[in-house]
Amino acid sequence: MNVDVDMTGWFVQFQSELDALLSDMFQIRSATEQKRYTGSQVNQAGIVGVVIPNAEALGETAPRRAAQNAFIGAMSKFSGFLDRLIASRRIATDGIPVTRDLHTEAEVIQYVSEIMEEIVADVAHDPKLSVPKLDLFPGIDSNIKAMALNYNALRNALEHHHDLPKREITVTIRRIVPMVGEQEITQFPVLVRKGETMSVKMIEVEKTFPANQKVGLEPEDGHDLIFTVRHVIAPSIFQWHVGIGNPKSVSAPLP
Repeated sequence: MNVDVDMTGWFVQFQSELDALLSDMFQIRSATEQKRYTGSQVNQAGIVGVVIPNAEALGETAPRRAAQNAFIGAMSKFSGFLDRLIASRRIATDGIPVTRDLHTEAEVIQYVSEIMEEIVADVAHDPKLSVPKLDLFPGIDSNIKAMALNYNALRNALEHHHDLPKREITVTIRRIVPMVGEQEITQFPVLVRKGETMSVKMIEVEKTFPANQKVGLEPEDGHDLIFTVRHVIAPSIFQWHVGIGNPKSVSAPLP
């Protein structure tokens, strides 16, 4: 008996989770640009007003903390997604051992779900696998691998080293920019003349964080980093994974 597990659902869920983070970052960028963090020293929640001392300083630090936390969260979800891809390969190779009687289709589905989560947890906590486990995806584009490794290095600096990179880290960011003809729109309002063509294009930029200097992610940085994980790095790895003989639905034998 074989059970098919569709990995596309995992990818769609991962994308949805990062879309939520991107939405949060968009709102934070908007609040920062409109100075809503510093516009008043009193924050109102219903009939309760909270007085915030030194609101100007909050306006500088709160958006950066939010950007940092959102990026760390996105990288955590990315790592979890890789764990699921690795687990799917193990299941396709080893099958799913049955340790109890299964009588109905519902019992089979429940059992397979339990085993799947157990194998994903084993991958996540396997000390032999070095984070972010990209060595198990040997055929991915070298540029994508370098991007992912540097993103993980930045995450480690923020999460484990008090925002201080041990080495210089250069991250590659992909960003969508609006265009009028061949001219990039850098500010609004903008005049678009009759007959001109509006479009968008993706550009690539680099941002360097020096060694032993405190990292400060701005909301725009957080948005661009998460956007690149969601639209560039993760899709490239997923497409490679399903293109090397790992079908989008894994067939796992039940002995």
